[in-house]
Amino acid sequence: MKKLIHLILITAMVLGVSELTMAQSSETGGQEMDIIVTEIKVIEIVGSAFTLTMKAPSTAGNYPDGETNYSTLAQYTSVTAEGPLHRITAQLDVALPPGTYLFLRSFAPAGCGTSQSSANLSNTEAKDIITSIDDCMTGSGESDPFHVDSGY
Repeated sequence: MKKLIHLILITAMVLGVSELTMAQSSETGGQEMDIIVTEIKVIEIVGSAFTLTMKAPSTAGNYPDGETNYSTLAQYTSVTAEGPLHRITAQLDVALPPGTYLFLRSFAPAGCGTSQSSANLSNTEAKDIITSIDDCMTGSGESDPFHVDSGY
């Protein structure tokens, strides 16, 4: 009789637990939510100040020898909610001496916009450097962002 009571109790417990498990696993629920995508445009130029020195040409009558700096990096994050894609432009704040120019060449990472070929900068108009920037992040490590070369 004692074994029968134990068997009945064990059976009842197993059935009760399985019914509880079945009840828990068969119920579903839901929650409504809104996701708001805001436009993000963040850019940081990384690099120390540098000097480009004009040097005399090796042959008289030629243009002075120019220098190029490869140490400047740009890092950016872009999220476009709707509408036009982002772009990065550059413009000088002062005029250069006659006969000199400063160029800027960028190398955007894959998927983070389209690099323009070398742009000669002036103080009269902004030049496109990177165009068609959609949703992307260049990364923030030293090897992640794009390099910006400048020279004259």
